[in-house]
Amino acid sequence: MIVARTMVYPWPETQFHEFLETLAGAYTADGAVKVPNIDFQPIAASDVAAALVEIALGRRLITT
Repeated sequence: MIVARTMVYPWPETQFHEFLETLAGAYTADGAVKVPNIDFQPIAASDVAAALVEIALGRRLITT
């Protein structure tokens, strides 16, 4: 869940694929990775960059 000011967005937490090893290391104890029970949606930083370019150029990302 993302909270911005007083608004709550019910989207899953998003992290970059490039950070997965760092996240796994943060949750490692005694040789085991203990991942918390959270909604998790990884994405590649290059995909985010491409989407931002499309938005900046005024192009629609989603068509119906």
